[in-house]
Amino acid sequence: MEFLLNPLLLTIYGVVVIIALIEIFLVTKKGFVIALGIVGIIAIAFLMRTGIAASINIGLLTLLIPIGLIGIYRWASWITRYALANTYRSVNHEFSSPVSVIIPVFNEDPNTFEKCLESVLWNQPDEVIVVIQRPENQSFDECVDICKRYDVTLIVTDEYGKRPALAEGIKAAKNEIVALVDSDVIWSDNLLESNLKPFADERVGAVMAATRALNPHRWHQRLMDLLWQLRNRIDFPLMARFGSASVVSGRTAFYRRQVLLSALPEFFEEEFLGVHLKSGDDKFFTRKLMKTDLKVAYQYAEVFTEVPEKFSKFLKQYLRWQRNSWRSDIKLLGSTTTFNRPPLAIYLADRWIGKFAVIYGVFLAGYSIASSLLTGSIILLALFAVWWMTSRILKLSLGASVLSKTTLMYVPWVVFGAFASLWSLITIRDTGWHTRTGWKIQF
Repeated sequence: MEFLLNPLLLTIYGVVVIIALIEIFLVTKKGFVIALGIVGIIAIAFLMRTGIAASINIGLLTLLIPIGLIGIYRWASWITRYALANTYRSVNHEFSSPVSVIIPVFNEDPNTFEKCLESVLWNQPDEVIVVIQRPENQSFDECVDICKRYDVTLIVTDEYGKRPALAEGIKAAKNEIVALVDSDVIWSDNLLESNLKPFADERVGAVMAATRALNPHRWHQRLMDLLWQLRNRIDFPLMARFGSASVVSGRTAFYRRQVLLSALPEFFEEEFLGVHLKSGDDKFFTRKLMKTDLKVAYQYAEVFTEVPEKFSKFLKQYLRWQRNSWRSDIKLLGSTTTFNRPPLAIYLADRWIGKFAVIYGVFLAGYSIASSLLTGSIILLALFAVWWMTSRILKLSLGASVLSKTTLMYVPWVVFGAFASLWSLITIRDTGWHTRTGWKIQF
């Protein structure tokens, strides 16, 4: 057993124990992390005992050690998050309250908007307020005509941007509970009834809904639906278990109206690195809520949203989401009030580690490929590829409710996502909307 005293193994063991203690005492009482650490140590010991490590290029092994340590941490973190998320239960007791639904509309496809409106009205809210921007709105006349055919309150605004439209609707709303809804979102039949239930608890300030892709036909649409399934089954219930959230998605977000009203004075003044922000309104409201004593709840009722059919348009949308996430996470971690919610602070820090780990892993993979081609040794490359494929597909199989051939696209997507995340960080001062002409400000 003397091989277990190898300094490298002792170092790895120490890191695993530290991570286990952090995860156990700050997040959970369960011992999944320790179990994972033991399995990892046995696997590495076997690798070194059988002499496989001796045939691996030492330079590459040096690069592999950090990603191995990060990998152990990431798996420990993922198992902890998965276990905690599966202990969350949505609220099922009966509760009802008047609701005002606010739908801002700009350059929306009229057919999509009408389907959105019909799905909302099917849920029988007490009030529906549609706020349509007039300037540069190519679908203005058609959307106004649609509103005239339904029992809704129509507000026409001459101000640019989604934030002014939301503010107009929030001020006009008559009810205590307000739902902010994107104009390309389709509600499931029971969404309103389901998402009202948590408000029976006066400590709940907002309720999240599950998101699915409305039109998963092309590969990037199916893949986005797969990623949303992971968030629906892990990230959202995990954070809701602690009454927190990094974002209450603006596709459909239920709030107590007072929370939104109290945030409006700063709503139009938000800046980042000297740039005035237009997008990221849902993250702004979430951050304001996280500064209060109110909680966030999550219901599994689904909303469906369109994913752009053209990949070029989807890429612009995805990069905008990534920039918004970087900016909001920086603001959250830079706020002392975030640390009054330790699970949220840990979740955000873990997400940052994950982003940089993926970027590092992609560059390591590139280096491994180049080195293997130059040296003729493919052992390390093979180990790296097998580990990457199996670990990610395993996570998908546990986190997603429906798997398909799109699953095989997940690993290339990780590579793409690493570069997209890095590029969005580099261009973080770009606040352009990009997918809807008129709603953009360039850095």
